[in-house]
Amino acid sequence: MVPCHEDRQTVSIERSVVLWCMRIWVLGRRRDIGAAWRMQEALERVGAPAAAPALGAFMRTLRNGALQPIDIQCTCWRGVREDEHALLDVLALAQERRPFEALLLLRTLATPEAAGAALTQAQCVAASLAHAGWRLGAPSPCMRHLALGRGSPARENAPPLPTRGTLWQPQCAHD
Repeated sequence: MVPCHEDRQTVSIERSVVLWCMRIWVLGRRRDIGAAWRMQEALERVGAPAAAPALGAFMRTLRNGALQPIDIQCTCWRGVREDEHALLDVLALAQERRPFEALLLLRTLATPEAAGAALTQAQCVAASLAHAGWRLGAPSPCMRHLALGRGSPARENAPPLPTRGTLWQPQCAHD
């Protein structure tokens, strides 16, 4: 089995920007501060300003419809967690026009209704990024493993996530 934890520096710049936006969105919710402008600014810099509201809607839908807490790290963390890979892979699959696989992956994270809505939003994000010339690339090697609903050894050995809230970010040095 392929581990889904890797250094953020090994992830493409396109995925890194989207990952940063997802992390800043969660940080903004956690600290009860607006982070939409930061996402907008980051995505404007890469020529995909229309992706910001769609990415915000994607994250909101997952927050409201998650089956269990989704592990999103702090912006300062250098690794990429399995749940973060899953979200990036959903967007990559949407960009490759592979909605069935994207939906399978979303169903490991969210209710059927939320997964369907999140897929629509993922397709908007993916189209905005593609219009700007940004490709998220092929899904990570662990995608098939995740879509089949089996946790990786890394997830099985990880400490349990808290039960309250659905998008979870651990404490970091910046708190």
